[in-house]
Amino acid sequence: MAPFSNHYSPGQEVVALVQAYGYPLKYYGWVEAELWANTGDLNLRELAGQSAEQIEQNRWDKLEGMDLFLVTNFNEFNRQEDLREYLQSTYPIFTEGEGYIIYEIR
Repeated sequence: MAPFSNHYSPGQEVVALVQAYGYPLKYYGWVEAELWANTGDLNLRELAGQSAEQIEQNRWDKLEGMDLFLVTNFNEFNRQEDLREYLQSTYPIFTEGEGYIIYEIR
């Protein structure tokens, strides 16, 4: 998590698609991020009775007011083609390195 911490300033709002529900990011990087749902979580919400429209709206609402989007879970990032294509076509890459990419989304 040190590489991300080197690019993060306290007060920046971060949404993250990361492993282990962001616990390593919080523990090692001292960064509390809004978590982007993985496909397993999205499926669980559907099974719990949320409509597809609610799920999608909640998903995209997470971008509001955020400064950075951190990706470390590339398997999940590749599963969510709509997210990947949206970030790649809409926002610049703030920085990237081995095992992570950060988009500037403000």
